[in-house]
Amino acid sequence: MQTNLKTLLIVVICLCTISACKKNSSGPSARYQLMVGTWKLVARGIDSNLNNVIDSNEMIAFNAETDVDNSNGTGLTTVVGLISNSPCTWSLSDNDNYFDGTSSSGNTKYSYIVRLDSTTSLFKDTSDINQRGGLPQLWQYTRQ
Repeated sequence: MQTNLKTLLIVVICLCTISACKKNSSGPSARYQLMVGTWKLVARGIDSNLNNVIDSNEMIAFNAETDVDNSNGTGLTTVVGLISNSPCTWSLSDNDNYFDGTSSSGNTKYSYIVRLDSTTSLFKDTSDINQRGGLPQLWQYTRQ
């Protein structure tokens, strides 16, 4: 009887140990996959009321911009009106909550992902917040 109890206890411990193991995902996260594609900048603004929305009175001028984010972490930013086709690399960090973009010149910008779905992305940039009186800048894109 004690042997059966020991065997049963070992089986239960093994099952608990196996079920507690977490599988490592072999591919990119769902959020990473959503980033892949071509995005067009449609609005930019200083979020003066800190509501994570670019309100009409917060909009600032911007050049037409298209960003291509490839699945291998490379990309290309094209700014209309400027002779600018800038290659870059990108990744997601901090549990996929931040978009980290590094230009070919080595400048890296870390932007908080406010919203990301299949058609829209909205980023909060605080990298030069002190130059804007402590207010973040928002960048909104639509998928092309």
